[in-house]
Amino acid sequence: NGQVDFGSTPVSISGGALNFNQAAAVTVPSLSLSSGTLGGSGDVVVSGAFDATGSYAYLTGSGSLTTEGTSTVNLASVNGGYLGLNRHWINNGTLNIAGDDFVYLGLPSGGTTTLTNAANATLNISSTSGNALIHYTGTTVIDNAGTLNLNASGSHTLSATSLHNSGLVNVNAGTLVLSANGSDSGSYAVASGATLDFSGGTRTLETASSVSGAGTLKVSGASVQGLGALSLANTGAAIVVSNGTLSLGGAVSGTLAPTSVSGGTLNFNNSSAVTLPSLTLTTLAVRSLGGVQAWVICHLADGAREKFAPSDARVIAAALRDASDVMRQLNDWADSLEEAADTAERQASAVLMGLGEGRTALSGYGPSPMHPYWRGR
Repeated sequence: NGQVDFGSTPVSISGGALNFNQAAAVTVPSLSLSSGTLGGSGDVVVSGAFDATGSYAYLTGSGSLTTEGTSTVNLASVNGGYLGLNRHWINNGTLNIAGDDFVYLGLPSGGTTTLTNAANATLNISSTSGNALIHYTGTTVIDNAGTLNLNASGSHTLSATSLHNSGLVNVNAGTLVLSANGSDSGSYAVASGATLDFSGGTRTLETASSVSGAGTLKVSGASVQGLGALSLANTGAAIVVSNGTLSLGGAVSGTLAPTSVSGGTLNFNNSSAVTLPSLTLTTLAVRSLGGVQAWVICHLADGAREKFAPSDARVIAAALRDASDVMRQLNDWADSLEEAADTAERQASAVLMGLGEGRTALSGYGPSPMHPYWRGR
């Protein structure tokens, strides 16, 4: 709890807990965490390397951890170990999440947990884990002011209560799935063959933001408001909306990437006209396209068919006919069900009436020879 001076002495934790509760920040030359816990209310600065190895380890407490050298999370557990983060970690150097491991945000006790990748710092996600940074409990924040690189193939989800990007996010490979609320003033660069997928939360791409590259922009469940530069819409492989809402703002113009909508809503709020080289609408999407549907219908209704290329017009017409066919089929099924219900009610009424006649006959008036029950008896 008092003044601590480690000088050039490295710190190693292989079990148990080491708590720093001092008032002034403590600087250690290096930190090795192979198991156990680094905790406490005091701030800790690691001026050199920080290595999280072993199987499972924890960073807890109300104090902050600042790493200024190279930090590596690469635990030896066969099935993928994890680092439980339950304090404010500020990366001022290079942080590598490697192997098949991940960081559990908010583990073990919740509260507020923040991972900050500071300006001029680098966060590399090279782990094969599908959840490299994953929300556990409490309020969890990922704040990128530096450079965040996804270098691993496959799908990788960053989930937190909120995620903010004021720096640069490079999707160099695979699919980066963002499932968090937030606003961005920084940049996203999506390489050819890679995908940036907004899967959940509400996200605003502010006017200072940009999304560029030759990859794919996908919205699979989030509500995304694109106010900034979106050059990927022009240079990318595809724009895909499968769920949620993507609203493209005034900065979008020119010829866009091939566009596919299989669910959710795609809104064009651009100030200048855009051209779609191809547009794929599934049957259900036609019924839920919101702004795009209104745009298509209005242009068709006012007779401005010359604004569509022949191939686009045929695609739209086919999609609308498919939707009409489905609605007609549903109406036919509804009619059949109603008819079956009416028939069942008539049959039930006839049976009850017949039983009533039978009871009357048995009550003293003798059986009615005309009733089916008594016929032939």
